Amino acid sequence: MLKGIPPQAQTSRLMKRAFRSCAVLISVVMMLVPMAARAGGPFGIDHTVPLDNSGIWARHHQKVLEGATILTVVGGSLALGDRDKLGDTFWRGRSAPAWAFGPHVATRH
Repeated sequence: MLKGIPPQAQTSRLMKRAFRSCAVLISVVMMLVPMAARAGGPFGIDHTVPLDNSGIWARHHQKVLEGATILTVVGGSLALGDRDKLGDTFWRGRSAPAWAFGPHVATRH
């Protein structure tokens, strides 16, 4: 420790120096963010993905998954009821597919 300077003042001085260093570091990083965004993301991995309508990405499989989700939640909530833990989870989650798929269906036509 420095001679003649109370420990509280030394700690305060170190805290100010650490805060200033963090502020400078954050400022430098914030200045680099726009450059990283123009260069394809911070890691250079952002790129346009070509359309792939085959395999698990096929539209038919998405529709089947949508129907199975709704059927599982509604069927599970009605079959198990709210007296069972899983049934209660289904019962509470029955509005999630409506919120997720409702706007999609409404804007489709």
